[in-house]
Amino acid sequence: MCPFKLTLTLFSLLVISFEASAVDIIPGRAIATPPGLNSIMVTTIHSHLDDQYVDGKAQNLNSGIDIYNLQLRYSRTFLLNGRPSGIYIQPSLSTIRPSGSLNSHSAPTGVGDTALALAYWPYADRQAEKYFVLAGYLVLPTGEYDSDQLFNLSQNRYSAAAQMGFHQRLSGKWAGMITGDFHWFGENDEYRFTDPKTKTKASSALFGPN
Repeated sequence: MCPFKLTLTLFSLLVISFEASAVDIIPGRAIATPPGLNSIMVTTIHSHLDDQYVDGKAQNLNSGIDIYNLQLRYSRTFLLNGRPSGIYIQPSLSTIRPSGSLNSHSAPTGVGDTALALAYWPYADRQAEKYFVLAGYLVLPTGEYDSDQLFNLSQNRYSAAAQMGFHQRLSGKWAGMITGDFHWFGENDEYRFTDPKTKTKASSALFGPN
């Protein structure tokens, strides 16, 4: 029987943000996690946006948006073809509260989009602390969407990403990690303004004490 534990830290899958076009992997995330672990991570996020700035100057628009998000992530690690692997599924609940000049717009509350991920380490040498990891992500448009509303809980489109990372212990407390990714976004046929279909690439190299 696999051990089960309630934890506020996720196993070392690569973590990305589908809203950004840059790599979002912190040092150490490419290290393979032991198989047989189950975890639940509950995350609450509150974002507050107000006013608009042009050339560093506030435009005094008297507008504001508060976004509250609750994420519940279940993850599991295992061996796939004898290699360390892991998966997670992450549904979410969200609410958007406009204020000021935006107060007339609807304030949606409900289910957001759902994220799925799979990580696979084709190479993992724990003694040498050298790891190479591949990861794939898929976001499902499970949230509510209304093209007549300014604010929505869903992007109303599929999105995906592929990432790779290499981690190597250099000496003492120092380690290096190189990462790269590719993001893909599907079409939102109900989008009111422009076709948001985009493709982006990004890569980064991170070096620091670990």
